[in-house]
Amino acid sequence: MNIDASVVVCTFNGESRIIRTLSSLVEQRYHKDAYEIIVIDNNSTDRTSELVNSFILNHPEYNIRYFLEKPQGLSYARNRGIKESRGKVVAFIDDDAEADRNWLSRIVVTFEKNHVECVGGRVQGVFLENKKPEWLHKDLLPFLGIIDYGGRKRSLSYPRYPFGVNIAFKRSVFENIGMFETRLGRKGACLLSGEEAALCCEMEKKGAKILYAPDILVYHNISSERLTRTWFKQRAFYQGLSEVMLERKYMNSRYISIKLIKIIISLPLNVLNYLRGLIFVRKDIRFLAICKEYVYIGYIYGLIQRTYGKS
Repeated sequence: MNIDASVVVCTFNGESRIIRTLSSLVEQRYHKDAYEIIVIDNNSTDRTSELVNSFILNHPEYNIRYFLEKPQGLSYARNRGIKESRGKVVAFIDDDAEADRNWLSRIVVTFEKNHVECVGGRVQGVFLENKKPEWLHKDLLPFLGIIDYGGRKRSLSYPRYPFGVNIAFKRSVFENIGMFETRLGRKGACLLSGEEAALCCEMEKKGAKILYAPDILVYHNISSERLTRTWFKQRAFYQGLSEVMLERKYMNSRYISIKLIKIIISLPLNVLNYLRGLIFVRKDIRFLAICKEYVYIGYIYGLIQRTYGKS
């Protein structure tokens, strides 16, 4: 039987989470011979390799393959997954996420029924060890990979794209447009992002279509390590840095100039929002204002550093 879809799971020190992800993938309502699961281990130093290979041995009826990718970085790992894949569709899910049982079938059907090259779906957050902190504003949930663009299918364009935790492409995208930009994306503990956004920008330039479908659902397990103010401030700084790296390549100088003016105008407004949070005892409003400042600092820092360029 031909392989309809390849599911790529990239992992780094994922011993505490990877098995939940793989379990959700072998429970898909899709013919097991028509899809494959590819695990890319990006230099884990824990028991990830042992656990994944044990899982493969315990599920011989499924097409699951494991590879070690030595160059450090999520983009390197994803590109290795693409090279090893055989499906007409290549889907990506994070090693801390679990797919809805209809996830893969809905991806394949969405491609069959729509003239698009990329699809992504809803990501629902699951707070594993703790409840959602009271200081966590809903506008900061995308930093945790949580996304909901509404209950209807819709075409997407920059800056609204699917998230890498729940995204799929036709193989032709990688053959005709390219793969993930290795200067972007996570590298170990570095919180740089934007590699899937860069690929989507490249697709838009070539006229390729990107679709959001809310019924393509994954559950993103949020660990307590990410639920600290320090982590969010770091994530916000790298968000700003990632945005400017991306926009200096794909947007014109007028776009960046207008955005910079908006940032300058927003600085005092953020101070007012922080004070509003103090007056009304809203920890989430106060912390949102702080995180926005970190995004702005990251963006301005990236402009000064000129790290990505127009080439």
